[in-house]
Amino acid sequence: MDSNKIGIEGEQAVNELAFNTYLKYWCFPNPKDDFGDKKEICDLLICFQNHLLIISIKNYSFKGNYERYFKSTLEKAVSQIHGAERKLLNKNSLVKFSHPETGIFDFHPNSYDSIHRLIINLNTVPLFHPGGIETKNQEFCHIFNWHSFLGLVNELDTIPDFISYLVKREATFIGKEFVMMLGNEEDWDTETNDSFFKYNSSLINENKQSILFSGSELDLLADFFLMEETLVKISIQMM
Repeated sequence: MDSNKIGIEGEQAVNELAFNTYLKYWCFPNPKDDFGDKKEICDLLICFQNHLLIISIKNYSFKGNYERYFKSTLEKAVSQIHGAERKLLNKNSLVKFSHPETGIFDFHPNSYDSIHRLIINLNTVPLFHPGGIETKNQEFCHIFNWHSFLGLVNELDTIPDFISYLVKREATFIGKEFVMMLGNEEDWDTETNDSFFKYNSSLINENKQSILFSGSELDLLADFFLMEETLVKISIQMM
């Protein structure tokens, strides 16, 4: 896939979230430091109350090599998120950028004490991927493919619900090796199984719990809903 097509697809994904979902009221697509260095801060920024969502959207071609794909995708995404966070939360400088409908937005770093980092891979071909990754500062980054993320946005139809899910997801998986297994059993050929075994073998760490989740992000969301419902029932019974 040529780089021009990849760039167009990435822009279309950003626009889908920024203009066609409820997130649009707090979305800043491709925000640039308008009164500073004019450079793009990240692919997508969401500012809601005290919550700041820094989103990196990647669209790398997948050619069957999982290790190379994860390396090229995740390292650059984490670097972009780290750079955006450092720039935005620098209390010695004021950053301003534009909202498509409301105009110039003054970003005040002291207003945000809840930071959420998200990596969205537009490529939906890989049959497994880490569900999250920690930065060198032990900060958690959520990882979704495009179908998973858009499914969450459609199911969790208010931004407080969406943020609540991110908070619970991070609390559950931070400090753990967490891998999502996608597709049906018949989709997993010998080559995919070998890549999966090799990848998971590299994650073995006696100091970390490993979690393999077989299913989509919406299956994971359903488990969270079921868990919440169970806890409510237990709480009522104990009253």
